Amino acid sequence: MFVYISIYGLLAMLGASTTARSASGAMLALVALPLVLFMGTRLETGCDFSGYLHRFELLYNDATFFNVIRREEPGFHLLNWLVMELDLGYMWVNILASSIYVYCIFKFSKLSARPILLIALFFPILIVQLGMSGLRQALATGFLMLALVEFVSGNRLKTALYILVGALFHQSVIIMLPLALVAGRQITLSRLLIALVVLGPLAFVILGERAEVYNNRYVAQVYGENSSSGALLRYGLAALPFLFLVKYRNKVKSAHPQIFNLMWVFSFICFAMLPLAFLSTVALHRMVYYILPVSSLALISVASVVFAQRDRQMASYFPILLYGSYIVVWFSLSRHANLCYTPYDSYLFGYFL
Repeated sequence: MFVYISIYGLLAMLGASTTARSASGAMLALVALPLVLFMGTRLETGCDFSGYLHRFELLYNDATFFNVIRREEPGFHLLNWLVMELDLGYMWVNILASSIYVYCIFKFSKLSARPILLIALFFPILIVQLGMSGLRQALATGFLMLALVEFVSGNRLKTALYILVGALFHQSVIIMLPLALVAGRQITLSRLLIALVVLGPLAFVILGERAEVYNNRYVAQVYGENSSSGALLRYGLAALPFLFLVKYRNKVKSAHPQIFNLMWVFSFICFAMLPLAFLSTVALHRMVYYILPVSSLALISVASVVFAQRDRQMASYFPILLYGSYIVVWFSLSRHANLCYTPYDSYLFGYFL
């Protein structure tokens, strides 16, 4: 636990002391490389480590390029196949996946006035819990972040393309495809409903049989009863900034006009997800990952408005304390946290120790 909290603390201190102007490309690179190595060189760390390792060892020895790309969600298969073809070890699957994911995170972070602070808020959940375990969904979330950068720019085609690329890794991200139709437009409930009606069926067609798999696994639970005890906590953490966004809507819009539409549309998405809490906490757990990037961005933006007149330092400290409390509680109470992530180990330790 100490390793993770220490890294979060270092990122948080750096984020609290820098803004978009002071966070130069060199400083961002200085943060990016350690994150890639921390995530990518992990050894038997993360709940899915052994599962992905076994797939790498069993599925790609005799595979061909055309065989790989015909599989469901071929993006991750192709990544594994490429590493196998280059005669590299499994560590390189994680390094390549982590490099792509961190790149996406850093591109998205530039939407914030406090990019390194945003990256710090990503650390407990989007980096540790997702990026160091659910690699396929992490990559899908990463490409969703690139899509959201294009959403802010108003580029509908690129928004759709990045979501479709993300679906090559985890098809569930295709539910975000309707965002492409409202990119660059004023966000209203009627436009969101029209986008859902127009692109929703297309997303369902692309999901194909995978939609039934997700329903059986997460909702009907035909493979056995399953639940996520931390899903409601993470949903509450994700929803909190959007509640404040609704209350301080006009002030936030005035202070952050460029990204307001992005935050506003995700407030609709977040509140629309609430019924999942009653259907399947596992499904809620999976979907929360897709709203957390914008939720964290909204938290920093709302805090800058709420605390601007009283205590400017609290604009940084409040988000840090909120996510700091989460990571401490998670490691203290979660069985999965202690089974999957502690002690942290790395392939690099074998080289240098």
